[in-house]
Amino acid sequence: MRKISTGAPALSRRGFVSLGVATVTAGAAGALTQAMAQDADADLKALFAKWQAQNAKIDTMKNYTDEEIDHEMDVLGDIEFEMHACPARTWAGVAIKAAIARQYLFEFHSSSLDTAATKALFDAVDALAGRV
Repeated sequence: MRKISTGAPALSRRGFVSLGVATVTAGAAGALTQAMAQDADADLKALFAKWQAQNAKIDTMKNYTDEEIDHEMDVLGDIEFEMHACPARTWAGVAIKAAIARQYLFEFHSSSLDTAATKALFDAVDALAGRV
């Protein structure tokens, strides 16, 4: 058995090859994990895009009846419930959930400790997700 000198403990060719395979496999696994992480929140991101589109639709409505705005708000609420039920698997997903929740915080302007604590939590999520 021929030994390959690496300055480290001696490895046979078989050991050296298996080390190379392990390194390549670990590298491929890392790339796969990264690709999976990028796609981990695909459903949540799609729902967020749908939510944004519905918000834009509501914002552009003019001269609407109570029934029309109620319907559009119900559609928006249904999307929000879907988003709440959809798990976040990355910080980007958590930031999406925080963005949805944050809108309710600002509807009720308050100087209470609850509001300050909730806002601080949302800000921390945004910072960790790189959305600051």
